[in-house]
Amino acid sequence: MAHEKRAEWAKELAEQLDCDITWDQKNDRHDTGIRAINAYKRGVTHHCVIQDDAILADNFKENVEELVKYTPEEAPIGLYYGAKGSLRSAHAQAHEQAMKHDASWLIRKGPIWGPGIIYPVKTIYRLTEFYENSPVQNYDRRVMRFYQSINQNCWYTIPSLVDHRIEDNPSLCGHNKEGRRARVFGPQSDPSMRWNGTSVRSSV
Repeated sequence: MAHEKRAEWAKELAEQLDCDITWDQKNDRHDTGIRAINAYKRGVTHHCVIQDDAILADNFKENVEELVKYTPEEAPIGLYYGAKGSLRSAHAQAHEQAMKHDASWLIRKGPIWGPGIIYPVKTIYRLTEFYENSPVQNYDRRVMRFYQSINQNCWYTIPSLVDHRIEDNPSLCGHNKEGRRARVFGPQSDPSMRWNGTSVRSSV
């Protein structure tokens, strides 16, 4: 999912992942977003959308191929869990609880953040209809509202496998990039040992 202002980064990511780029065609994040969500290949079970200012953890592809085996078939997977905000906030406390249990997964509402999301393909048709009729202005929040409407929480990876690129990053919607980092970001060298671990469920 890419804008021409970040074309260099988008092309680097596409080369890393051996994937196609969904380009912004009319400076409209909703149009670009829903086209990216629908750009999945025939016959797959899951579809990963990465935004153009993402940084990927080492062994990213190997981890993604493994971790989808451990989540419910209609649950979205959040590859980024943001650090911005108070340490006393609900999302920070939920993440801290998962870390204390050395959990593989934190299960709560979402996806709250859009840098990296894995969508179950069987939900995309319904998501598209919901998305195109939603009045919500924020791309991430439209997606979250859909999954709330079908009673599906998001499964966030611990640690995040995607982070935000901060340096020299042009904002496309007026957001301040400072502080927009993953709470915990890092590679997992042995995917088969990580994603079959504990999951912690948060009610907030």
